[in-house]
Amino acid sequence: MPSSAQNHLEIQAFPGALSAYAPELLSMLNENRLCAPKHSFQVYLDGETLVIPGRVYYRAENLLTLAVNSQPSQAMALCLGTRHADGHVREACLRHLLTQSENWIAPYVIQLVGEYVIEIVQVIEQALPQLDQSIYARYLAQNPGHFATTARRVRSYWYCYYRDRYPVFENYPATRVLQAFGNMRDGIHWAQREGSCGGR
Repeated sequence: MPSSAQNHLEIQAFPGALSAYAPELLSMLNENRLCAPKHSFQVYLDGETLVIPGRVYYRAENLLTLAVNSQPSQAMALCLGTRHADGHVREACLRHLLTQSENWIAPYVIQLVGEYVIEIVQVIEQALPQLDQSIYARYLAQNPGHFATTARRVRSYWYCYYRDRYPVFENYPATRVLQAFGNMRDGIHWAQREGSCGGR
């Protein structure tokens, strides 16, 4: 892979409006990168396609140092940290990221719901009342495929690893979180239907 930060996969993980911040941030992160990002998934954000790494392999101390910098580079580092190979790093970055309100953090949070570390999902569940629901509603309305894939992964991980602990699928934390996000999504759809009915 070329050494220029502009050529790294991670630069595609953010909207074009952040392009001025991405090269410097990625250059610093990749100074001690252990290996290249693995896999990726595509989502859509207000007409733009974002390509987000499935896993990144930065040195944790380097990543967490950058995550305390000023906005928006802080939030960008935290987003990439939620894709880190170490689950403890993912959780640490998520806890800080959940206090942010930029619309481009939504896919990173949603992706974690469909992964296997239940402690991370429980952090999201605890934070649900504080989230900006309009951001997640808008994102999910634009990305039904991502939501559907997340739902399939939730059921798969429950079936493989958590059926004994949560015999009722509806009581599984990721199921509850998914339902909450579905309610957010349906809320924006309902508002659109109400608006389309017109008035006197």
